[in-house]
Amino acid sequence: MSAPIPGIVTNGVVVPSSPLPEGATVRILLSWIAKHPDRFGGDACVRDTRITVWGLVAYRRVGLSDADIAQTAQGLTQADLEAAWAYAAANESEIAEAEIAEAIRANDIAVAAADEV
Repeated sequence: MSAPIPGIVTNGVVVPSSPLPEGATVRILLSWIAKHPDRFGGDACVRDTRITVWGLVAYRRVGLSDADIAQTAQGLTQADLEAAWAYAAANESEIAEAEIAEAIRANDIAVAAADEV
């Protein structure tokens, strides 16, 4: 995958912030990533699923290949994963914050379960 060229969305059209090289192919990836307040507190998810970008990044961090991730998160395509990787690369701090928040939530659940025993 080639390096992304920054751009802005104006009236639903992506406008590159610099001229494209002659013969360049434009491929919009980030349109697959959506944030909805009713899904994981607004965390970035792939398409209209409940599959979070930070969750996919976590899979990759523990060594799963794209093929393994696509099999684990059934229904995802290679294009979905490419969109997730592009989003994660462009939003590193957001992804890190989401991973930390999830770790805290998981810890709170574990503590609550231990208190019930």
